[in-house]
Amino acid sequence: MTAATTPTQSQAVEAVNHAPATGPEATPAVSAAEAEAIETARADSHALETGFVILLLLLSVAAFLEALTYELVSSRIAFVALVPLIALLTAQLVRLLRADSLASVRARASEALAGRVPSFRKMIGMVWWLIALLLTIAVAGHYIAIAGFLTVLMRGLAREPWRITLIVTVATTALIYAAFEWGFDIELYRGLVYRYFAGYRVF
Repeated sequence: MTAATTPTQSQAVEAVNHAPATGPEATPAVSAAEAEAIETARADSHALETGFVILLLLLSVAAFLEALTYELVSSRIAFVALVPLIALLTAQLVRLLRADSLASVRARASEALAGRVPSFRKMIGMVWWLIALLLTIAVAGHYIAIAGFLTVLMRGLAREPWRITLIVTVATTALIYAAFEWGFDIELYRGLVYRYFAGYRVF
């Protein structure tokens, strides 16, 4: 009786082969187009991160070289901050270049500069906004520039209600003012317009 009811080895194998798949095997295969899109997005992200790290590294090295021209008392804070930063950026750049070749990064950068990478176009748009912020700081000072920048981003781009926009703008600007002017006793740059009317020689 026992022998009659026990399945043979071939029957057991056949049952396993016809059983519904579970676990990772049950996941539908990714199509070639989806796999290509995923790989393209990964390559774009890697190239963008590599370029950003290279830019930060160059700026940090330039700031370090500039700090060498100062007296030690004035430049020691820069040394303490920049030396670890340069080391970390160098290590990150080495890691990124090991993950993908510089030639691949250069190829993706060429695609991005040609306008064929949507995510890069969005990032360039944000860079232009930041450049506009820096120019506004130079002309009108930090506080006016920060308030204007937040207003334009929240109301013009994010389409936030005026109430939320004004609350966030005023609160952020006031917090920055209190932190620097009262907390750190540091006067942030007031801009060329303020300096001109205050009697400074700006040109």
